Amino acid sequence: MSRAMIATLAVMLAAPSAHAAEVYFNGVVVTGLKNQSFEHCKVRFDDAGNVHITAKGYSVKRLDSTSQPPSPSGDKSPIVARKYFIYSRATRVGYAQYDIDVYINGKWIRKLRNSESQVVSEITNKLQKGKNVIHFAATKNYGGKSRLSQSASDAIQVFVGIGDRGGGTVNITDTLTSFKASAATTANFGQEQTIHVN
Repeated sequence: MSRAMIATLAVMLAAPSAHAAEVYFNGVVVTGLKNQSFEHCKVRFDDAGNVHITAKGYSVKRLDSTSQPPSPSGDKSPIVARKYFIYSRATRVGYAQYDIDVYINGKWIRKLRNSESQVVSEITNKLQKGKNVIHFAATKNYGGKSRLSQSASDAIQVFVGIGDRGGGTVNITDTLTSFKASAATTANFGQEQTIHVN
């Protein structure tokens, strides 16, 4: 398969056992996936023993009905009333030189890079009803360059909000929380915040 080719995987999975490690492929749970092979992948193990596989040129679609995590009360009904998004904004692309990893309830969701002008990603199916803990981890990434700025105005900011999608655009109607990393600092750092989903 050519690296330039985009492959879309239709994944049908059985529900994993309660305490088993999960396998994520480009941010999507694929635990139990069989008879597939991928080239040019990066593999990372998190603190909980979950496996995160990243491969450019592949997208994943889930066809099962179990992707919505259960709420603490055991209610497995999907969140349908509102849609939740994570989105980023850089004041000057690349100048903060921070990448931000986002975790929801202890599970890695995605990396937001300061080299990207803006990223918008729906996270509705990553949330559970009630309390959700969002963890942001900022890692300084010079990308082989020297420090481009020391100004606090050169920053990457990440938001979690409620919105709707239509006509190829996303309209954010309410911001629930945000996190910011600027060029004024060089240390890696993180922050946890809590949001509540109805």
